[in-house]
Amino acid sequence: MTSPTQPSPHGGEGGAPTQASPHGGEGGAPLTPVMKQYREAKRQHPDGILLFRLGDFYEIFFEDAVAAAPIMGVTLTSRPLGKSGRAPMCGVPHHAWQSYVGKLLRAGHKVVI
Repeated sequence: MTSPTQPSPHGGEGGAPTQASPHGGEGGAPLTPVMKQYREAKRQHPDGILLFRLGDFYEIFFEDAVAAAPIMGVTLTSRPLGKSGRAPMCGVPHHAWQSYVGKLLRAGHKVVI
């Protein structure tokens, strides 16, 4: 449990991640280069859960993360997204992606890697 002054590991103060738009920061906050790449890939595949490779992990952001985390059995967390809040996210190790993708497919989701 977090105190009112201690940030939650899931974003915000003691609560769920503050949703930020995957299409740009609210109030004109610029997107990072990674988020720009993610946004373009998601624009091309809006109906699938996008697994986006970052280093040794496949990361899932925004509403995809909110939907995928409980299905895959991983923790939903968040990352800062400028002044617009936090971006919900979850991730899986790159070497284990197949078992996680299988869970998403069995649950009826389309998956984009």
